[in-house]
Amino acid sequence: MFQYLYNAEAFTYTMNDNTYYFDVAPYLDVKENRSMIPMRFIADAFGASVSWDDKTQTQTITLNGKTFKITKDAALPNGMGTPRLINNRFMVPLRYVSEELGANVEWDQATQTNAINF
Repeated sequence: MFQYLYNAEAFTYTMNDNTYYFDVAPYLDVKENRSMIPMRFIADAFGASVSWDDKTQTQTITLNGKTFKITKDAALPNGMGTPRLINNRFMVPLRYVSEELGANVEWDQATQTNAINF
């Protein structure tokens, strides 16, 4: 399990009781009501592999034999948000990608915290 705390000043998350720092700030997309974080963070946390196709602006994510693709600025199914390229970092909706990889995501409004159980 790991937990990520949306804190624009600290850029921190915890995993297995250890604190780590994002190198790029996650943000809350208020228009789509989604927590957006760097795709590389999710891939590393889950142990997934990620490849980028610059021509199609698409990332391919693979974990335990499951593969899925997400494309820059293409709305995800069921209103789950829209991936964006910001400062050369692919920002994706935390819930969508985490659930695609088999995790459960919980949001705590009071603490502005996502808990991801994997």
